[in-house]
Amino acid sequence: MVGRTTAIVNQIYARDMRREVRGWSDPVEIHSLPRMRIGLDAGDKGLANLRHQFAAPLTVLMCAAGLVLLTASVNLTSLALARVAGRRKEIAVRRSIGATGSRIVSQLAAEVLLLSLSGAAIAIQSRLAQAAYWYAELHTANPCRSKLASAHPCCCSPDAQP
Repeated sequence: MVGRTTAIVNQIYARDMRREVRGWSDPVEIHSLPRMRIGLDAGDKGLANLRHQFAAPLTVLMCAAGLVLLTASVNLTSLALARVAGRRKEIAVRRSIGATGSRIVSQLAAEVLLLSLSGAAIAIQSRLAQAAYWYAELHTANPCRSKLASAHPCCCSPDAQP
């Protein structure tokens, strides 16, 4: 498929260059431009040099994200243990009334699960709001009038006026 597309693109390019060079005075350009070829590569695997260029930084970033996730898990576990330690009297009363250990553990696990899910819901809502803001900010009709224009020094209109 890429071979046929390359051939078609090169035919169109040669035809357009033959039209373009009519009336030119430089014989070298008149003969060389239509003979130039455009090379196309398959894009199904992305740009290989970018993959190799960013492999190490992305690995470091993934490790950092894993450490953040591990830290969050440890913090959640320590908070759950602190809640259990603070409720020792309540747990002792429940045990004395006749609650089994598995029932108490399941209640504590349900509380931790509820806290985790509510935190995840808040995080997802926050992320969706951020994504909507950045999408609207980066896809304005005129990017030079955007609030982020100062972060993009090459952002200017064709007549070099912001």
